[in-house]
Amino acid sequence: MASRLVSLTNVGVLAMLSIPLTATLMARGIGYNPDFPWPAGAGVAAVALVGLGFKYIKEAMEFEDDGQNGEKDTSIAP
Repeated sequence: MASRLVSLTNVGVLAMLSIPLTATLMARGIGYNPDFPWPAGAGVAAVALVGLGFKYIKEAMEFEDDGQNGEKDTSIAP
């Protein structure tokens, strides 16, 4: 559980640090190509969003706690 939390924290920090860098590059026009059709770029972004969203939602739905977090089991067994 701790390693998963560390991974998520690292992803969050990376995302927060990449926002100013990306904004700076966009403001200076780096990577801009006026001949590139915008639907192609939108399609790539949509595929990435749907793919990653599906992956993380699937992982969240399949997550099972192993019960080894130091708490006592108070359930009544038949």
